Amino acid sequence: MYKLIAFIFVLIIFISFSQNKNEEYYKNQYYTSKNDSLKVLSLINWDELIYTSDSEKDLKLNNLIINLCLKNINVKRNSKISKLFYRYHYALSLNNIGLVAFEKNDMIKALSCFSKAYSIATKDKLFTLESNILNNMGLVYRDINSSQKALTYFLKSVKFKNKTINHGPTYNNIGLCYSELDIYDKAMYFFQKSINISLQKEDKLNLANSICNLGEIYRKQKNYLKAIQFLDSSSNVYKSIDYNTGIAYSLQRKGQCQFYLKMNDLALKSLLKSLEISKTFKLLKIHENSTFYLYKLYKSSKNVNKSLHYLEEYNLVKDMILKNNNEKILIQKQIEVELKQYKKLNDIKLKKEKEISNEKSLRQQIFILLILLVLLLISIFFFVLKKSFKEVNIKKNIIENQKLLVEKKQKEILDSIIYAKRIQKAILPPNHLFQTYFKESFVFYKPKDIVAGDFYWLEMIEDTVLVAAADCTGHGVPGAMVSVVCNNGLNRAVREFGLTKPNEILDKTRELVLEEFKKSEEEVKDGMDISLCSLNRKTYQLQWSGANNPLWIIRNDEIIEFKPDKQPIGKHDEVKPFTNHLIQLQKNDCLYFFTDGFQDQFGGPKEKKFRTSKMKELFISINHLPLNEQKDKILTTFDSWKDKLEQVDDVCIIGIRC
Repeated sequence: MYKLIAFIFVLIIFISFSQNKNEEYYKNQYYTSKNDSLKVLSLINWDELIYTSDSEKDLKLNNLIINLCLKNINVKRNSKISKLFYRYHYALSLNNIGLVAFEKNDMIKALSCFSKAYSIATKDKLFTLESNILNNMGLVYRDINSSQKALTYFLKSVKFKNKTINHGPTYNNIGLCYSELDIYDKAMYFFQKSINISLQKEDKLNLANSICNLGEIYRKQKNYLKAIQFLDSSSNVYKSIDYNTGIAYSLQRKGQCQFYLKMNDLALKSLLKSLEISKTFKLLKIHENSTFYLYKLYKSSKNVNKSLHYLEEYNLVKDMILKNNNEKILIQKQIEVELKQYKKLNDIKLKKEKEISNEKSLRQQIFILLILLVLLLISIFFFVLKKSFKEVNIKKNIIENQKLLVEKKQKEILDSIIYAKRIQKAILPPNHLFQTYFKESFVFYKPKDIVAGDFYWLEMIEDTVLVAAADCTGHGVPGAMVSVVCNNGLNRAVREFGLTKPNEILDKTRELVLEEFKKSEEEVKDGMDISLCSLNRKTYQLQWSGANNPLWIIRNDEIIEFKPDKQPIGKHDEVKPFTNHLIQLQKNDCLYFFTDGFQDQFGGPKEKKFRTSKMKELFISINHLPLNEQKDKILTTFDSWKDKLEQVDDVCIIGIRC
């Protein structure tokens, strides 16, 4: 009972938090969840987002669902409702895989999947799913030109009466089967039923299909004017949902009717538009019919050249369709053989299940006797168990109190770190300052944790702007603490000591940082790597100095790299004054300052580092773009490269165009 309540509780929690989430959310939920039922629900929601756009991913997700369901279906400790949950989603995924196979024209695999899913649905009385599978099986038989057999499945499907089932498409399929069998009165009856349901369910696609199919019956009966009315109505609905196959089909049939009514100009317009759409979307049957009636149209107007052109095109398309039809005939024969084998295997399976059932009955009788014996033993030891239960409850309360204490402490620590993030954010220059001093610029800043060891820095002195990208030792809380010390050192070097040259600022900052760390009783070897420049906005003269971090300037699609001094701002064996580089910038030069987080990120197919050389290729490839678009490209590249791997370090990149 406790397991059942827990299972239902988990489902309710999951459903309540599963609204309006994106694919990345469900992907992450699947990989982080420890509960198999939550994993299944994550995959279902993930599949719901992509199944219409990515059939290969749809296939993979449904196979993952099947593996999880098979793992849990026969687990004895699972409750009945839990097992039913896994059986249902196992059958549903089989049905989905069958639909993917149907789309790929693999009819044998499609029918095999539908048959297995149908067995589970009927056994567990999953009526909505059972109805859906019967409809899908009918689609397979109709696709291989077996309308009579398809009709059997469609009629079985609509016998299920349930408000959640949309029978509109199935009634439309029944109408099509009767139309193909030339039983027009029944076909029209079912098309009208389909239209009524589609209007109730607001199913525009099926509404358009049913109206179009009614028009097709009037065309077959040579009532061309009425056919055109229905075809125009269906075309308008198709256009409202951008369904090009329907638009092309209704135009072709309309052109055909106009041809027989000798409305040659209108027929030509309809047929040419239908031909254009059918060529674009490779709709062979519509393409064939459009070219045939264009051939007849031009022949009747005695335009020999165009008549011959469309006749040749018609024959080419006809040959392609004939080849496809021959393949379908072979598939139909193969399906019949497969079904006979399946029936034979199913009979053997049923016989075996009966034998197992008899054995099970015998085992149950033995089991009842054992239960009586166990109950006797339980009654003898009841007092002992009751006493033990009290002791367990006492221990459980102690553990729960300890758990609450740990959770409270964890929350306090997390709240402190989040507050530290606010403090760290306060020392970073706001983005609008960069836009104020540089018309084209960006800051790409992506901490590994809540707080970061990387930071960026900006200071304005008259016409000169000082800009830096810095990487302090470590990341997270330790890195953030070092970043505060180093940021303060830079501010003091400029504001207190009045320095403007990058090398002098770095020398003074190193002195201030070491002086700060000397106050500790323990030896502190922390510090920072930095790329620092001083840019005169009137003369475009740049002064730059770097500690382990370089400066890249892209000019005429080539990178000019200025290498840093190989020493940090901090304790070092061979301390030297930092070098000052004087650079005259040119118009449209792009400057990039960065830390080492981006190029050190593991990812890609082989899960290796991004590397500096690849980073250079990236910057050259995006150099022509506006700086805000460059930032978007860098973010996309980083996320794509990292994929599901963990971020290894903080990332900071500054881009400026002169």
